[in-house]
Amino acid sequence: MFRFTIRDVLWLMVVVGMGVGWWADRVRFVHPLAITGRTLDLAIEGEGFFNLDSDTSQIYSRCGQFSLDRENRLVVVLGGKEWIISPHIQIPADAISVTVNAAGVVVAQLPSTVHQSKLRPGMTTSELQFVQCGQLQLSLFDQPHALREVSPLVYTPTKESGIPLQENPGREGAGLIRQGMLERAAMSR
Repeated sequence: MFRFTIRDVLWLMVVVGMGVGWWADRVRFVHPLAITGRTLDLAIEGEGFFNLDSDTSQIYSRCGQFSLDRENRLVVVLGGKEWIISPHIQIPADAISVTVNAAGVVVAQLPSTVHQSKLRPGMTTSELQFVQCGQLQLSLFDQPHALREVSPLVYTPTKESGIPLQENPGREGAGLIRQGMLERAAMSR
């Protein structure tokens, strides 16, 4: 027969409570991913928030339904407002495709160039051109559940959430980027 003291019960309540808090935090911000096939849809698989510029400070979101603004910068439109990714990433106007790898490196393919072959006179060769446009960064918070939602899917830090730690995707606990996917929660808003 097992005997538990009040101290044992209290300790168990603390451990279970901490587990429930961790689980609730993950449920609020980490959702299943859905394939969209859109080139500029970017999901975070794991922890972290995209850094966005506001008029006065930096804000944060997990919504990765990006598009390009008039200056070909990567932006997300949330709550009727256009937010620019930070650091700014600009895609060349003549880019024919954009690729974002799991580590958040953004690369654009430019139109091919055609040259006369040096090895075979009279023949031409085509050369693919790629340019790195930027590096996505994610912000991690000690207590992400304490972030304050200022617009749908847009958050600002609070004293309780802690100071954001910026990392490249896949490093120091930051999630990975999945191109052509969105979190299901971001799709329903």
